[in-house]
Amino acid sequence: MLLLLAAGALVGAIAASSITALLANPKPLRTGGTGLTGEYVAVVALAAHEQDHVLIDVYADFTCPACQRLESEGLEKVRLRYGDRVAIRNHYIAGPATAPSAKILYDVAVAQGKGESVAQALFHARLKHGDDGTNLPLVTAIAHRFGLSQPFRIALADGSGRRKIASEWNALGGKVAFFPFIVIEDEIAVGGDQDNLMRVLDSVLAKEE
Repeated sequence: MLLLLAAGALVGAIAASSITALLANPKPLRTGGTGLTGEYVAVVALAAHEQDHVLIDVYADFTCPACQRLESEGLEKVRLRYGDRVAIRNHYIAGPATAPSAKILYDVAVAQGKGESVAQALFHARLKHGDDGTNLPLVTAIAHRFGLSQPFRIALADGSGRRKIASEWNALGGKVAFFPFIVIEDEIAVGGDQDNLMRVLDSVLAKEE
């Protein structure tokens, strides 16, 4: 809950005109000036970090092409480059225009203790945004592979999966300005460009050394 409130405050700090620009152009525009390198939005005064790593929260959609690239390539490069100097937390959400089957399966998998394994399989499937006609056979096959066919069918049929998605979006829809939405230290928001992400991380780490 604290994380979501922090993300909400972060995006709330962006002017309405900036939000419009971000939605039109997923490449973030620099709006703050704290001596960081790279492009970012909603920068607040950097606080001293009490941990021994930089915290990165990634908000992603399984059907977002940029999220798929970030998960398959970008985050692994970040882990290899920074090691235990960074800690990455993933948050998977789905917007109103998103084909819902992947998120429904992920939520079922979380309940069965298989969330991260299923998440990786869903990203690697390269699902299509807004096209469950194409996605559903792929998602169903992943459910079968992980022994989740029955609870997945139930969540699809009884509407509970869609209701959970709608509830989460009602809570987060006004806070996540673009996908993937990457929040560093609850203060800096960047997009999925891995080179820019690492430029910003280099600057954050340099300020903390």
